[in-house]
Order: sequence, then C-alpha cells, then structure tokens
Amino acid sequence: MASLHLGAIHQEQWFGKKQTNFSNAAEYEILPIALGDAERVLDFLRRFFFRDEPLNYAIGLTTDGRSSMHLEAHCLVTLSHGLSLMAVEGGPTGRIIGVSLNAEGKPGDADTLAVEADRCPDPKFRRILRILETVERNSDVLEKYNADRQLELRIISVDDSCRGRGVASKLLKQTIELGRRRGFPVFRVDCTSAFSAKAMERAGLPCVYSLSYEDYAKQEAERYPEEAQPPLIPSSPHTHVKCYAVKL
Repeated sequence: MASLHLGAIHQEQWFGKKQTNFSNAAEYEILPIALGDAERVLDFLRRFFFRDEPLNYAIGLTTDGRSSMHLEAHCLVTLSHGLSLMAVEGGPTGRIIGVSLNAEGKPGDADTLAVEADRCPDPKFRRILRILETVERNSDVLEKYNADRQLELRIISVDDSCRGRGVASKLLKQTIELGRRRGFPVFRVDCTSAFSAKAMERAGLPCVYSLSYEDYAKQEAERYPEEAQPPLIPSSPHTHVKCYAVKL
C-alpha cells in the first residue's frame, strides 16, 4: 500500500494549481490557532468533542459532567505544534464553530504513547492512550510511505448547530494544504468515529489500516484483564477505528 496518491479528480478538487481560499468571509473563516486561543479552544472541545467522541463516551471519560485533565493536557500538547486550525465567525476573536487539531508525527510515536499510557494515573484515559498506541504501531504509516515525518489530524470537531455548512470539509482541506506548504511528505488521520471515517472516504483518502473494536476488546482483555471493563466498544455505527493516509 506504499506510495498511494489521491486520484486525479481528487487532486484537482483538493489541491488545484492555484491556491484557493476555502473560507467564506461572509459566513466564517479558517484561521491558525495561536497559543493565546488555547483556553477558548479547550472550552469548545469540552462542549462538543469531549462528549461526542465514541471512545470517550463508551468509557465514560467525561459523562459525569466533568472534563478530563489528561485529555485536555493531550490537546494542549497538540496545540503546541502550531499546526492547528479553527473555523470562526466574526473575525479572529469571534465565535469558534469548528477546530482541527493537528501535529507533526515522527518515528517512535507509538513508543511514546506506550510510555505515556503506563505513566497515566487515570485508568480511563490510559485505555484510550493504549488503543491509540495500537493503531499508531500497527498502521506503520511512515514505513509504508518511506517517510520520516507526517502531518497528523488528531481531532476534528464542529459545533452541533453549524453542521451541514461544510465546516469540517474546509478544515480538512486547509489542513492538507498546510501540510503541503510545510513540506510534510504524508498526511494521516485516525478515525474513531464512523462519521469521520465516511467523511475521509468521501474526500478520497485511502484507508491503510482498520481495527475492529470487538477485536481490540479481546486483545485488551488478554493483556490487561484487570483494566478491560467495561469493554471498549462504542455503540453502533462505530464498529472500527480506521487510519487514512495519503502521500502529499
């Protein structure tokens, strides 16, 4: 599966020869997330992504009405890479209606996640880190594409009231363009949600790895029997975590 590219139609759709401004200024615009935006980005994630993400919900990470300090710290590390984007109405300080949290991925990230999981004092978030490690290690995207780094879209989330306005699509397009401008050889995204996976498929991104939640639950029960309850199996239609990647 090495050296996969988007088809010609998708290349034109996504990247065209002339750089396109995907923002509609009359509605919203796509802007870089600065470090000064971190707190309001976290507030947005608390209201939407933290509660909606299938693994968070299945494991009860934030269903008690409280946020997860470890999940928030994980998001702040991603923001520190300076590659994340937000969709805003009313200018840079306006209302955030969507975010794309992006980071640079390098060889050894699976080992880093494993260490992070072993040290994590929160048993619920530890389980999420372990499944992320499994996907990172088994997908082996950098090896497949003979690359030494990749642009990772780690979180994409849209305000419930703004769905259907193309916000996620524009964030994705701008993220891929950002990767090309910064010289990343590969773009990847791991989808824990069936809905985000369908969005990647509609965009023409190839799936390079898929893991059934039921299969993972069995693996987890064998390796960590004292921690594997309840089974980490989100409700339907979220049956698999999938990795999508493309050479830029």
